[in-house]
Amino acid sequence: MNWMTILNLVLAIIILLIIGSLMYLRYVKNLDQELDKSWFKLLLKVRKRSDMIPLIIEKSKMHFENMSFKNLLKKRAEAMNNSRCTGSKVNAELALSEELNKLLKEIDNDKSAQKDILLLNMKKELFNQSELIEMDLEKYNEKVRYYNKLVSSKYLPFLVSFLKLRRRNIFEFEA
Repeated sequence: MNWMTILNLVLAIIILLIIGSLMYLRYVKNLDQELDKSWFKLLLKVRKRSDMIPLIIEKSKMHFENMSFKNLLKKRAEAMNNSRCTGSKVNAELALSEELNKLLKEIDNDKSAQKDILLLNMKKELFNQSELIEMDLEKYNEKVRYYNKLVSSKYLPFLVSFLKLRRRNIFEFEA
């Protein structure tokens, strides 16, 4: 082999590495955008659940006259004020879920509430919305774990930092 053949081979390898790196980065960038869309869809479902809370509170007041709903409304406001996937958002949603579950248990334990078809339908709709959130959370977190693995890889760290790709938070709470 002469030096010209070796040079051509080295150039071909370098070009292939550059093309592979660009394809990899494009894939990671597209995945980053897909995660943004998934987060937005998840937020819409979480907000829909939050929007249902005042309705179920109003209907519950007929059965629980002595019960205070201030804490539930406070937790709802805290959860709605935070839309970024951060620890504070997760904590706010957890606190809201705990308060909401207290109300749902009261409904389950109250005989007059058990006869209220509208209240039971609201409760069922709220439960169904929570199930949809849980399913979307699983999918979102699975994508985030995969994305974080790609962004944290030892390959091409300088390009990842140049594109300002960052690790994402996993959003885990029980809806």
